[in-house]
Amino acid sequence: MGIKGKEARGVSYGRISTLGQMIDKDGFVKDDASPKVQKQKCEAFIANHNVYKGTNYKIVEHISDEGFSGGNTKRPGFQKLNELIKRKKIKFVVASELSRLSRNVMDFLAFLSLCEENNVELLVIDLNLNSSDTMGKFVTTVLMAMAAFERELTGKRVSDNARSRLITDGKINGTSEILGLDKCPQRRGHFIPNKEEIKIVEKIFKTYLKVSSKRETLKELEVLGISDKNDKPMTLARLNKIFENAEYRYRGQWALNKKNKNLDQEELDVSKRYKVVELPHGPIIDIELLDNVLQKLKDNYDHKKRKTKDHVYLLSTLLRYEDESSFTGQPAKQRQYRYYYNKKNDIRIRCEELDKAILKRMREYIRKSPILDELIRKAQKEKMTSLPSLNKQLREIEAEFKRLDRLEDELQARIVSSENLKGENLLAFIEKKLKAINKEREAFEKQKSEVQSLKEDLSTPLKVDNIKLTMERLLKGFSSLSGNQKRRMAEQIFEKIVIKKDQTVCLHIYDDFTSGLKKSSPKVRGQIQA
Repeated sequence: MGIKGKEARGVSYGRISTLGQMIDKDGFVKDDASPKVQKQKCEAFIANHNVYKGTNYKIVEHISDEGFSGGNTKRPGFQKLNELIKRKKIKFVVASELSRLSRNVMDFLAFLSLCEENNVELLVIDLNLNSSDTMGKFVTTVLMAMAAFERELTGKRVSDNARSRLITDGKINGTSEILGLDKCPQRRGHFIPNKEEIKIVEKIFKTYLKVSSKRETLKELEVLGISDKNDKPMTLARLNKIFENAEYRYRGQWALNKKNKNLDQEELDVSKRYKVVELPHGPIIDIELLDNVLQKLKDNYDHKKRKTKDHVYLLSTLLRYEDESSFTGQPAKQRQYRYYYNKKNDIRIRCEELDKAILKRMREYIRKSPILDELIRKAQKEKMTSLPSLNKQLREIEAEFKRLDRLEDELQARIVSSENLKGENLLAFIEKKLKAINKEREAFEKQKSEVQSLKEDLSTPLKVDNIKLTMERLLKGFSSLSGNQKRRMAEQIFEKIVIKKDQTVCLHIYDDFTSGLKKSSPKVRGQIQA
C-alpha cells in the first residue's frame, strides 16, 4: 500500500562492487549495472508508481556506493541511508535490485527491520517487492535466505578446491612474492627461487644471529646497504615479514589451517585440520640456519616477556627519601620506561640510570674500598657469636644420648630379671620400646651432625680475597642474574639508599655511611623529577 495524497520524500540507492562489472565482454556498458542506469531505473519506477498507485512520491537524492561488496555494511552511502531512516528524514527507499542493498540475509533483515521501525517503505524493482505488503516481506526473506545458502555452498566449493590444489600441486591462492621468491610466470599460484635475493636473505639471517635484536639488525643492514624486494628501504615491518617466513616458505613448506595448529586435530573436520604441505620449489635457505634463527627469535621473545611481565626493581627495598618515606616501582609508556616513585613527595627517578650508577659504586666498593674488608670482619665476628649457642646444643644432644643409654640398660635389666621370658606380651613390649629408642637415637645423630657441620663452618675464618673475587665474578655476570638475585646482592651491600632534598643520593652501608652520586653527576643528571 502506498502513501497517497501528501508528497512523500525518499531516496534511491545503487551499488556496484567493481567498475569491471559495468562492462560486458565486448567492452560495452551493461544496461543494468552502471550507477547511472540504476538511478534511471529507480526514477522511472517511481514515476510509474505515482501514476498507477495514485501516490505522490519524490526522489530527493540518489545515493550510490561504488567499489563496495554487498556483504559489507560499512559502505559510506549505505551508512548515510541508514542515518536518514533513523532520523525519519525520508518516507521510502527504492533500489533496482535486492543485491544492491545487501547480499547477506541477516544484514538485509536488519535493514528491513530498521525501515519498519521508522515507517519507511522499501521498494525493490526487479522483484516487484514492496515492504509494506505482507507477501512482499515473506518473499524477500525467503529469497535472501536462498541466496545466502547458495553463497555458502559456493564458498565451500571454492575453499575445498583451493585446499585440494594446495595439497596435490602446491598451488597457493592469494599470497604474494617475498624476498627470495618470485611468482612463476607459467604457473599461477606457484613461486620460483630468486638466487640473488636468496643471498640477501641469508645475509639478513646471519646478521641477526650476530647481533642482539631486530633493531640492531636493521642498523647493520643499513650500513651494508641491504634493501628489500624492488630496492625498497628495509623497515622493521618488512624485516618481520622475512622472519615470519623462516618457519615455512623458506623451508619449501606451507601451513594449511595454521590458526588451528594448537587445537585437537581429531575433533576438527578434515578440511579444518592443520597440515604442513611441501611446496614444489623446496627449501631455498639452509635448514640449520633457519632453525638457529627461529631459536633466537624464541629466546628473545621469552626474555622480553619475562623482562616485561616479571621485572624486579633492583632498589625497591632500599630506596628512601629524606623523610624516610619509601619508593615503589612504577612502569610508564606501556612498560617502555620504569621509575622509582615516591608517592608522598611525588618524585620519580628513572630506574635504568640510577641502577647503573649504583652498580658502578658496588664495583668500586668491592675493588677499592676498605669498607668491604671491614664488613667481612664484622661478618666473621657475628659468626663467632653463634658458637656458644651451638656448643650448648651439642651438650644438650649428648645429654639426650645418655638418657637413651639409661633406657636401654633398664630394658636389658628387666629382661634378665623376668621369670617368664616366654611371655609374648612382655617381649613385644620390650621390642617396641627398643625400636622407639633407636628411632630417637637416629634423629639426635642427624641433629648432632648438622650442628657440628655448622660449628665447623663458623669456626673457619673468612678469606677476604676469596670473597672479593667471588663478588667480582657475580658483578661481571650481573646482567645474567635473575631480578631477585640482583636485588639480594644489592641488599647484602647497602643498608639503604637515601634521596636528599638537594637531590644528592646517599649510600648507607650497615653502620657506615658515605655520600656520593650527586645530582650534578652525569650518570644521574635529569633523572630525579619532582
